Amino acid sequence: VVLFGVLDQDVCKRISLSVPELYSVGRRSEYLNRYISSGWILLGLYHAIVVFFIPYFAMSNGNVTHADGKANDIWLVGTVVYFLVVLVVNLEALMETYFITWVTTFALGFSGFFWVVEQGYLSGAFTGKVTTSELHGTTGRMFGSPTVWMVMLASGALAVTPSMQIRAFQRNFRPTILHRVQERILRGC
Repeated sequence: VVLFGVLDQDVCKRISLSVPELYSVGRRSEYLNRYISSGWILLGLYHAIVVFFIPYFAMSNGNVTHADGKANDIWLVGTVVYFLVVLVVNLEALMETYFITWVTTFALGFSGFFWVVEQGYLSGAFTGKVTTSELHGTTGRMFGSPTVWMVMLASGALAVTPSMQIRAFQRNFRPTILHRVQERILRGC
């Protein structure tokens, strides 16, 4: 997330110097005010509710989602929730990014890769040695179950859909000066 904040540019330096109106938006606090901050907090709360409660209701209370016939436990549900948190945060960061470079692509890939390495290590999927007994076998059960894949797909899609809709509405019906400049750049004007 830090890489995105440091390296992303809304427009290149040449354009930002030629369109000084872009700086007035910051002085008027259009991107950081109580309304915008409240919207981000509500969106984060929505994400938290979706990525927790959908897997919880679909997978807990003795539900069986794997062919081995074992009932799901809190550790498997927690692993799915943790995966969804990583997924939704990365998708949100990607949707906020205007210039996608090799560094941002690497950061996204590394984030997902590190989750797999960490989970594989803790559950013993890679080493055969169990580091955390509660997580033993969760990686195999998680990725080996079509039901869990569907829960993850549905939860991830449901979590990021409002963000996509809000951004599309804003760009089409309430564009800022930044959006108008970005559109001119894309059209080559």
